[in-house]
Formats: sequence, C-alpha cells, structure tokens
Amino acid sequence: MSHSLEKLKVAERFWTKTRKNIKSEDKSFFRHIKEYSDDIETFLSQKTCGSFLAGFGLYEGMEEDDAFIMVMEDAANRLYLQGKYEAAEKLILDVYRMKYEDLVTDRTFKYVKRVNFELTSICNLKCKYCTFESGKRKKHINLELFEKILMDIAECHPRLRTLALYMSGESLLHPGFIEILEIVSGIQERSEDFSPEVYLHTNGTLWTPEKNDAIMGTGVLDRVVWSIDGVDRDSFEDMRGVKGIYNKVLHNFEYFLNNHPEKVKAWVNNLRESEYLGKECLDSRLESLLQRADMVQVQPPRDLNQSNLTANEYKGENKSFCEYVFHTVVITTDGQMSLCCTDYNSENAFGDLKSDSFSDVYYSHDRMDMLKNMSIGQRRRIRGCMNCNLLHGAWYEGSENSGFITNFREFKEKQALQRLWKMLSKQYGPKEIVIFGAGKKIAYIYNQVKYMDHSMVGAVIDNYRSPYSCLFGHKPVFPDQLGNISPKAVIVTSRYVKEKMTDPLREMFGSSVEIIDFFEHIEFNL
Repeated sequence: MSHSLEKLKVAERFWTKTRKNIKSEDKSFFRHIKEYSDDIETFLSQKTCGSFLAGFGLYEGMEEDDAFIMVMEDAANRLYLQGKYEAAEKLILDVYRMKYEDLVTDRTFKYVKRVNFELTSICNLKCKYCTFESGKRKKHINLELFEKILMDIAECHPRLRTLALYMSGESLLHPGFIEILEIVSGIQERSEDFSPEVYLHTNGTLWTPEKNDAIMGTGVLDRVVWSIDGVDRDSFEDMRGVKGIYNKVLHNFEYFLNNHPEKVKAWVNNLRESEYLGKECLDSRLESLLQRADMVQVQPPRDLNQSNLTANEYKGENKSFCEYVFHTVVITTDGQMSLCCTDYNSENAFGDLKSDSFSDVYYSHDRMDMLKNMSIGQRRRIRGCMNCNLLHGAWYEGSENSGFITNFREFKEKQALQRLWKMLSKQYGPKEIVIFGAGKKIAYIYNQVKYMDHSMVGAVIDNYRSPYSCLFGHKPVFPDQLGNISPKAVIVTSRYVKEKMTDPLREMFGSSVEIIDFFEHIEFNL
C-alpha cells in the first residue's frame, strides 16, 4: 500500500468516526490529506468539511465512508480544474483503489451511475468519423433477454441514475422498439425505487411523425439526443455519409420539437468542422431549429478509430487510469457486458447474461480483474483500454459541480436558487418568463438548474452576447432581436441590472411585468 493511500484511509476513519462533523481547525484530519496538495485543505475547510462537501446535494443519505470517497473524488476534480494535474492524478488513483477494495467487500452497485443497452448493432448511416462496423454483427437484442436483464438490474440496483437505450447502432431500427419502451415502463411501475432518467440517441432518419407519436405515447423517455451534424445540407451529408436525408431529418426533428411533452428534453449533438465553431449555421432553417433545443453541444468531429489516436486533446492526460469503467455498464445485443460505449464492435465483451445474473457477471473474475488493474493504474494491461485516450482526461464525475461551486456560500446559493426556480416553474406557464442580464450570470444560473424544468423561459436577453450557443433552449439575443414577445415576468441577474433596466424593461414589455432579481431573492433566503 502506498504511503499516500495509507494516510487517506486514516483520514477516512477519522471522517467516519466523527460522522462528517469535521471543522476547519481539525488539523489532525487535514494532516493526512494535505500530502496531495496544500490546496486540498483550503478547498475542504472553507466552512465545515462535512456540511460543505457532503456535499453539493450529491451525497445526502450516504454512509459516511461512501460520502468520504465521493468528497475526495470531487477534491481531485477541483485540483484538476486548477491545473494541478499531478496532484489530481495521485489523489484520484488512491480514491479508486479505495473504491475497488470497497466493491470487493461490499458487493453493491452504488458506483454504477449509468447502464447503456445496445438495442441493435445495425446502423443505416456511414458517418465518416465513426469506426462502427455494422456488418460484423448484424443483430437486434432479444426482447425477452432485454426484459430479463433490466428486471435483474432493477432488483439489484434500483437507484440507478441513468438508463441509456443506445450504444452502437440506430436504436429505432429495432423492430420491437416500442415494445422495449413498454417493457421499461412496466418494470418502472412494478419497482417503486427504479426510476432512472431514460434517454436515447438517434440520427433522426427514422423518427417519423407516426413514430414520434408512438414513442411519446409510452411516456418513458426523459431526453432525446439528436445527432444533427454540419451547418448546411452539404456538410451534414458529408458527415453522415448518405445523400438525400437532410430535409427528412430536419422535418422529423421539427415535428418532434412541436409534439413532445415538456418533460422530454431535446438535446442536439452537432459536429462541425473547426472553421464553423462559434458561428451560426449557413442554413437558416437548421439554425432556427437548433435554437429551439434545450441543449446544443457543438464540437469538431474526432476520429474514433483507436488505432489512429495519438496525443490527447485534454490537458493533464492520465494515461494509466480511466474512471469511466467504474461508473458505466454496457450491455451488448448478445447479452454480454462490455467495457464501455466506445467499444463499438464489442471486441472486449465478457460474461453471458442469457444464463447468468447481472450481479454474477458484474462481479465475475474478468470484470473484477479489469477494475483491479484500472484501480492500480495499470490501464495498459486491459485489452481495449491500452490504446484508448478518448475519456480519461476528462474527469467523469463531479467536475461540473467543482467547476461552478467554489465555496460553502455558493453551495447554499445553489440550493436557494433551485428552490426559487421550482417555485417559478409552478407560478408561470410556458414561455412566460424572459431572462435578462450578462452572459456569465446567465450561464451560472443555467448550470445550476439545467436539469430542472425550464419550459417557462421564453427568451434569453444578453447585453454582452454570451459565448454560450444555447441557454434554456434559446440562443442569447440582443433586446432589439426579441420580436413579438409578451412575458409576464423578467428575471434580472443582478441588483445593478434591476436598478438600471426596470423602467426600460417595463416600457418594452408593459407596466405590469414583474421584475425578479434572482440573486437578491437568494441572499434574502440564505
């Protein structure tokens, strides 16, 4: 056992013994963890170690040792985001050695956040950046097998966070796709604790109006991620590898936007060449549709052929470790368990869920040996991981919280902000609120409430033109670009904006419009 890992375990025992009631002056605790970096003490002791980091609303109800592991994982994320890559890597490896040891003794699935089901290994497109070879395994998952495995998961891990109904192929090619959704619905009804977010990736070619109505009618999906690449017809079809489908996909997407329940979030993955990043689409119709999505992720394409991968684009690359395999489980069409969703051709799958239980395969020798090698930084021993560098540079869990919450006050502010947001979503109907302010404040609000209902937001006005392409489903605009909008309330993002803009906003939207200073309200309720 490494010296640092031994000290981390002593700190864990101290944490558990005091039931997370550690104060900033408890030097005996911090002495055991500051070996990683002096910044950890600053990070953890801004108020009370337990109440501050126990933490970010993620660890409520956890056992003390579980919360400690999650807290230290988040501390590693903080170090990473501050550019202290060596300290971050050292801490995260020790944390995952503890996780592995915990998995061996505890035999629970508490670290599994997401399960991906490969419903089909067939795709109808030939995207130029994808290495998936549909001809290798042309197969759909058997409905009875899918139900058996999902029932097994619901029984052994009812608090699963995310259920993803996709992996390599286009899920809508499965002839029993609607039946699959009905199976998910039935299991959710029979298991009161099993209620993960259910989402799907689609290329949109088969999402006809009739199919949309049938899918939405099941009430199962919480999010649909559309892959719509490029900035116009030519770049789209160049990316997708098939001609003559552009207008069909846009038609299907527009119908979906007009005919889906509010609870179903519309996300878009838009890959485009670097020269078009940060710019509007060349096709105005595509641009207008993207602006209506709840989230648009714009990025350049990456070659997913692992044999071509060399230098990682992430800073502080950790070549020895990837935490993705701890958090995600992938089920193939053959009923095997694969390492992760980047193993498109299931070359590293193991186990047989047709005959064995989810628990038996998860804790099989092959999987545990893989997790052990990863936990001790021996990634190169794992087939399928030794050359991959797609994910391990981006800390998978917690970095988002670490990136936007830097002290105890902000943690409490986030809680107050979310309470206020829930109240407003009940008070106002769809499109009845406009958000007005500066980009950074709007982006901060968005990042704290983006997984909550924001259907009441009708527009985002940003006087400083935020670089964010899509906030609350809207591209930020200048006041003179609003058009004919008549909100009942305007959220302003600072006291200064309220003082300077109350009269102009009432001239713009009418004297009865309510002006809500978000952060003034939060300060009052802290």
